Amino acid sequence: MSTAVAHDLVQKSLVGEALDCGPMAVFVAGDDGKYLAVNAYACDLLGYEREELLALRVADVAVNETAAADFEAMQRQGRHAGRTTLRRKDGSELEMHFRACGTTVGGMQLYVGACWPIDEPTG
Repeated sequence: MSTAVAHDLVQKSLVGEALDCGPMAVFVAGDDGKYLAVNAYACDLLGYEREELLALRVADVAVNETAAADFEAMQRQGRHAGRTTLRRKDGSELEMHFRACGTTVGGMQLYVGACWPIDEPTG
């Protein structure tokens, strides 16, 4: 294995581990809106075990009136940002800021979103 390939693998592993423990909820979804990956903060914030959250789709969690249009806009434009309402497992709702974008990994089109509560300080 070349040094460049080894460095790339280490970097991807470190980024993945860092995001899992990161300070924002991170969601990765496919074209159909089904979650393919979520970080630990997303699970904690919404009250789901990871496997439970991975059985859901964006539309199951993002429940504001514009959620479907926001996902479609991100798919068309490649990125989108705004506010959303996420429904927790217990049925309560949480107002969030989000940024999302499309990316290709291993030939698959994926959509990555990061969310954080509106009432949390950003600085």
